[in-house]
Amino acid sequence: MIDMPARSYVVGRGKDCDADLADSSVSRPHAILRVGDDGSLHLSDYPSKLGTFVYRAGAWQRIESAIVA
Repeated sequence: MIDMPARSYVVGRGKDCDADLADSSVSRPHAILRVGDDGSLHLSDYPSKLGTFVYRAGAWQRIESAIVA
């Protein structure tokens, strides 16, 4: 397991994930969501098998990491 700060959460469909997404397109550990001191959200791919995407400007974009709203 990756050593993470206290305000980080593992997103995926695995039973040990902090945020469980029950969808077959989601890897067991899929992404890491970090909450910044200013309340910002930073999403990083774990890396997952299919990748992590954010929806911006009307289209899905694959990311390795991004600040998300």
